Amino acid sequence: MTPTNFPKPMLKRVMLLILFLAIIVFIKGGPPVFTNAPLVTAQWQISSPGTFHLGDVIQATLVITTQPGVSLDWTEVPNVGDVLPLPPKIDNTSYDDYDMPSEIIEGELEVVSRRQIAQHSEGGLVITEITYGLMYLLPIDLSAPRDDKLLPWNVPIFQKYLRYFVSWRRIEQKRDKVFVKTANFYIVPRRVDGNSEPIFTFFELIPSATHWPYVRMAGFASLGLALVLLAWRAMSIGIAHRRTKEEAATQLPPKAGELYKVWCQNPNQKIFLEALRFYRHGVWGRPQASTWVMTTAILYSGVAPSLEAQKTVFARLVKEVSDES
Repeated sequence: MTPTNFPKPMLKRVMLLILFLAIIVFIKGGPPVFTNAPLVTAQWQISSPGTFHLGDVIQATLVITTQPGVSLDWTEVPNVGDVLPLPPKIDNTSYDDYDMPSEIIEGELEVVSRRQIAQHSEGGLVITEITYGLMYLLPIDLSAPRDDKLLPWNVPIFQKYLRYFVSWRRIEQKRDKVFVKTANFYIVPRRVDGNSEPIFTFFELIPSATHWPYVRMAGFASLGLALVLLAWRAMSIGIAHRRTKEEAATQLPPKAGELYKVWCQNPNQKIFLEALRFYRHGVWGRPQASTWVMTTAILYSGVAPSLEAQKTVFARLVKEVSDES
């Protein structure tokens, strides 16, 4: 029996065997694959003693223990300027059998220093430590000698890993949230005694540093420069206009005889029409009435005269100008 004649059940078994071997090679050569959610623990460790005055910086460390091959996603963990809301307490004083107990808001913790993240291995496990500098925000029970609080359990941190689902026979990447074991700390209001110093001190009003004088100087300098540029521009335009007028005064129009000679060498109709305009403008003297009517008909009739007609008219203009001179 040739390989191409394998029965279909045998071919399926061979393909499943190849797939199983490929999965084994992938598992051994790549990251581990879990059949169940890997165990993870997270808890707060707070600096001792756990009693702080209002305004003190609370040093607390979030310790997460994970299995090898598991990665932590702490991109959403709060940083400087963010807040961590504390878990509320249950108000048992106003609780009836038919009502839901109300909650007592416990305030927030503001992150006041940059978080520090460190990892190391211990006992075959991976230990991740995230250290915070926190400051408690109101409210606080000032009637009690100290107010007990709980560090938050709902911190946005997740573990990511590869998991093999037997029923589906496939591997998927999972992302599970890690819940944190809380820890107690206490807030104590500051007591006033003979040695106490005021929380707030008198201060003097000092004008804040500003760049306004430099901005104003730059504005005046810009305004002065703009005025100088405008004056220079106006002067340049005046000089150019006067120069143009002088050049126009020094450039005399050509004589009729000269234009006629140019036209004879190059009988261009533009030269002929230019001579008519010079004549009508009185450049060569006062035009005669009959010639004025004739040149008007030539210029505004729209009919281009022949070369012979142009020559006749040109010669007449030259003769009239010569007679006047």
